[in-house]
Amino acid sequence: MFRKKLVLNEITSGSKQAQLNVILQKAEASETPDHQISEKLKQAIAALHLISGTEDLPALTQFIKDFQHHFEGRMMPLLTAIDPEAGIGYQMPEGEKNNLLLETLNIQPKLIADHSMNWSALHALLLDVWLKNKSRVPIINLTMADLEKINHPEPSKPLTGTSVLFRLVDDQILIESAGGINTPALLGRFTVIDHRIKLAAQEMARYLEEQNPDVIFAELLHLTDPHIDNVNRRAHIYSYELPLTSPSTLPQSHQIEISDLYVTIANNRVVLFSKKHQKIVIPRLTSAYNHNLNKLPIFRFLADLPYQYSRYNLSLDLKQYFPGLSFYPRVQIEETIISLATWILNTEQIASLQAPDDQVKLSAFYQIRDDIKLSPYFTLSEGDQELVFDPSIEKDILIFCRCIAHKKEVMLKEHLYQKTIRQFNAFLMPAEKLTLPVPIVPSDEKLKGKRMFIPGSDWLYLKIYSPKLGANRLLLRLRPLLKKRYGKYRITQWFYIRYQDPAPHIRLRLMIAPEAISEVLLAFKAKMEDSIDQHVIREYQINIYTRELERYAAAGIEVTEQFFSISSELVMQFLFQNKKEGVVSNHLFALYTLRAIISVFTENLEDQISFALSSYQQFLPEFSGDTIKVGLDKKYRELASDIKYAFKLNDPALLSGSSAVGFAFVNSLTAIRQKLDGNVFEIMQYLRSIIHMHLNRIFVDDSRKQEMACYYLLYKKLVSDKGRNKFQQPRDR
Repeated sequence: MFRKKLVLNEITSGSKQAQLNVILQKAEASETPDHQISEKLKQAIAALHLISGTEDLPALTQFIKDFQHHFEGRMMPLLTAIDPEAGIGYQMPEGEKNNLLLETLNIQPKLIADHSMNWSALHALLLDVWLKNKSRVPIINLTMADLEKINHPEPSKPLTGTSVLFRLVDDQILIESAGGINTPALLGRFTVIDHRIKLAAQEMARYLEEQNPDVIFAELLHLTDPHIDNVNRRAHIYSYELPLTSPSTLPQSHQIEISDLYVTIANNRVVLFSKKHQKIVIPRLTSAYNHNLNKLPIFRFLADLPYQYSRYNLSLDLKQYFPGLSFYPRVQIEETIISLATWILNTEQIASLQAPDDQVKLSAFYQIRDDIKLSPYFTLSEGDQELVFDPSIEKDILIFCRCIAHKKEVMLKEHLYQKTIRQFNAFLMPAEKLTLPVPIVPSDEKLKGKRMFIPGSDWLYLKIYSPKLGANRLLLRLRPLLKKRYGKYRITQWFYIRYQDPAPHIRLRLMIAPEAISEVLLAFKAKMEDSIDQHVIREYQINIYTRELERYAAAGIEVTEQFFSISSELVMQFLFQNKKEGVVSNHLFALYTLRAIISVFTENLEDQISFALSSYQQFLPEFSGDTIKVGLDKKYRELASDIKYAFKLNDPALLSGSSAVGFAFVNSLTAIRQKLDGNVFEIMQYLRSIIHMHLNRIFVDDSRKQEMACYYLLYKKLVSDKGRNKFQQPRDR
């Protein structure tokens, strides 16, 4: 040890700071875990994947919410989106500088504690196995058979690259940590000192790249400070690099320029896209550096982004399942330990260990040790630092007492002592390619038309907040205003959608000459004034209408708005007719018009079946429940006779009571079909978007659930038609 210190002083000229930047390499251990250990690890990781909680990064969740609110489905340049003035920024928004009143004050909002807890099947299993163990220090020993009995929700995120730190303790495996999103991340800093480590890290990266040829994995290059950058220093690992504040030495063709990156939201996930390469980009930070400590928002954003695609924390913390206890037993999955026994010392116990006399301290410790049945060795942890104590050594006990002075609560964990630490790293590669949301990336030529209309321009945008139950009555009350003349002008187009942000409201867009806007607003004021006074209408706003040019680029925004207008008129006519006569239910009208829309774009029954089924399946990740399909099958049997009756009507009015509006509805769809331009995926997404908006106008509540149900019920009806057609075909004699 003394010789190593002399060498260290020599190569660093005695600098303590420089010594922190030295990496010591020792010859590798001769022991290599065998195949059985590998299989047990895989089994334990599979179990942890089932029982570990899923979580989203709060900063990314907020970014998605803000992006949708401000940009409404658009694809924006990354630099614009992250800009706190031109866009929405990311985390820690920039505040007012030189604020003399607040600059030295630490005033934080008061947090409201949430003491609610959802009891799950896993809670019950853990408690049951715990209580059945009658040993002096109980152990929760789970089996894969136990876990298979639980109805687990399908894990929402896959494992995209897991690092496992484990020890072999006698005939058991102790998993000390498991998780991550980038398999070679922990190897990064060591790739500069060992060629074999570098090759191993590069092999892991190539595996992922070859598994996902449609994705670019780009290494983030960013300078922080000399000390931290020693941890960040690494060899070229991935084929592409994304320079931020540090240059890349890869060929220019394998460098992703920050100005080439665009960001959008698809399936409630942030998608980063390279226009030059026409591929999704997933940043990689192959380093153990905690990027959340960095002050550059764009770096934190890019480093956070991959976490939304992967399960990154594989652990079981009993304190989260049973908070407030003073003891938590060890948890094992067969022969693999996934959580060590834990003891919580309270303020009173800690105070008893702070007596001025050492013998009194020792006596108090021995009493606590016996009372709580403390393990022969235990650890005290703070962050990533851990101290091991031997309670049989008085000096250890006294040091422990000094370490916990002034603390209100202390957490101790059992330590499985070994003379020789048999510690290893394992790296698990993903078994399947990533399933990523596919963004709609229209060409610039398709994004025709003006995007934004402020109040006083050709489009007037109103938000009318009212309870959901009165929304249809409100629409019918406003209906006459949409048909009347305002001076020499009329409302040439109008459409509405139902929305909830933050409260339920109707979003109404009116196309009218700017000269008539004042008269329109006066008419709306006169019509709604009583409802506002009676609190039927809670709020009334005028807003900027921002067209979703990207979402409707396949046919163009103008022809889409024409369909929205006719769709709104058709639904309004149905509501008016149904109020008088109560002809059919909302869901039958929705199914009937859904079939009418699809039939305009394809008359082929097989294509209609395929579209209805795939559209239904797109909703499944959004909703939980093992019996969705069973419930929908039962619902179809209940409604089958009504659906068959309605579909036999061949009503040109589409059940709305007005043939003229029904014909206009079909004609507007025909106009869209003639304008459609794009690949099959873009066209299908466009068709689902306009159907979504149409069904939204029909359903007052739970429109997403009802839309999913409509697709499935239509699928069942079409399959029934196919079977009947096949049965009715003449047979060869």
